[in-house]
Amino acid sequence: MYLHQVSTCLTLVRGILITSIYRQATSVCVEDFDQSTVTTLMSTDVDRVGFGLFPIHEIWANLIEFGFATWLLARQVGIASTAPVVIALGKLWFHPREPQNLPNLSGALIGTIAVSQLAPRRQMKWMARVEERVGMNSQLSPFLGHV
Repeated sequence: MYLHQVSTCLTLVRGILITSIYRQATSVCVEDFDQSTVTTLMSTDVDRVGFGLFPIHEIWANLIEFGFATWLLARQVGIASTAPVVIALGKLWFHPREPQNLPNLSGALIGTIAVSQLAPRRQMKWMARVEERVGMNSQLSPFLGHV
């Protein structure tokens, strides 16, 4: 049920994005843009936005799930149900600040920064190739009906 609702929400967002791209593309002069650019926006970029929005639902759903699980545990064991919450929050807040974990956190931070510096150039190359492929497919698609 939950995944169905998330999929419905993402489908609505995709529909809104595709509609706005279509309206914008039909309102500008034809010579100002390439058809493959619009087709790429309507396929790849909309999928990337949907892929990025999916975890947003996980955040609020996990908070509700955490609260509900804690409440169920409190009904069974009473005040002792606060111990896992205190341990989890204590580990979250105090554990990363311990000196022995600093090299792990530093390595993760440096690795993330290094990868994020390389990503934009490679992503632009990837999108250019996708745009080329989608443009070629959109030019060939009218001929496929005759096959």
